[in-house]
Formats: sequence, C-alpha cells, structure tokens
Amino acid sequence: MKSATGKTASKKQATKSAPASARRLAQEAKRKLAGMSKFNPDDERLVPFLSSEEEYRKVIDRLKIKPEYKKALKEALKVTVTIGKYVVQIGKKVIDVVIFALRKHPRTVAVLVVGSILSLIAGHIPLIGQLLAPILFTVTLIVATIVFVDEALKGYILDVFAQFALTPKGA
Repeated sequence: MKSATGKTASKKQATKSAPASARRLAQEAKRKLAGMSKFNPDDERLVPFLSSEEEYRKVIDRLKIKPEYKKALKEALKVTVTIGKYVVQIGKKVIDVVIFALRKHPRTVAVLVVGSILSLIAGHIPLIGQLLAPILFTVTLIVATIVFVDEALKGYILDVFAQFALTPKGA
C-alpha cells in the first residue's frame, strides 16, 4: 500500500489500517481452514448407513429399475478412494445419499429427474435449444426447491397456495 507521501507502507502498518472486524474475520477463516485440513476417517459422515455389502445388494435388487442399472449400482459399491493411509468407500456413500434422497424426498427427486431430462432434450433443439435449456433447468431447480421445502414443511406451502386458488362462483 502507498501512503500519502508516495512511499510504500509496511505490511504491519497496512494490517493496522484494516478494520478490526476484517482482521477478526480473517483470523476466524484461518482457524476454520486449519481445522478442515485434518482428515478424520471415523467421521460419521463417511460411515455408510448400511452395515454390509449384502444389505446394499438387497436394497439394489428391490429397486424397480432395469437390470443393467442394478448391475451398475452394484459395481459402484466397489469404488473406493485412498486418502493417505485410509481407504474410504465412496461408492457406498454415494448410493447411501441416493437411497436416502429417494426415501426422504421422492417428489423432489422426481422433479429433478424430469426437469433434467426435459432440459437435456431442450438443449438438442436447433437454434433455440442453447437458450432454452439453461432457462428450463433453472426453472427445474426453483420448482425442486419449492417441492423440497414443501416436503420439509409437510405440505404447508401448497396449502397456502391452495388458499389463493381461483374458485368458480357459487362453488
């Protein structure tokens, strides 16, 4: 930083001139980053929900999807990532997240799947596809967010919208 006299100020002086809140935020960010750099293999977020590979296979077999997709999911179970001296079963964790999302928020997943497919199809329309696909996908994300929040609030949002719905006279 240059001072009013045109000379470059030292780093210490520049730090003092910064607001105290900015310095406090920088120190807090450094502490958080320092804590994030440590890998903990026992972190509960890395532990799969189901205990054995046989349980995963049973869940996959019960899914109503094509056999090729079931085979691909079973192959995904075997995917691992080595971090230092630890092996993380990332394939199982991804399948956990998918199964959890399907069970907990089926309407949200359905909206995302249908919207993604429509966006993909729209992207292949000559001339307007490149403009239409991002707009359609953005709308999909907005609708999925509304459905997700509505599922979390147990239908409250849709009930509020239903109160403002137009009803014919005399009904």
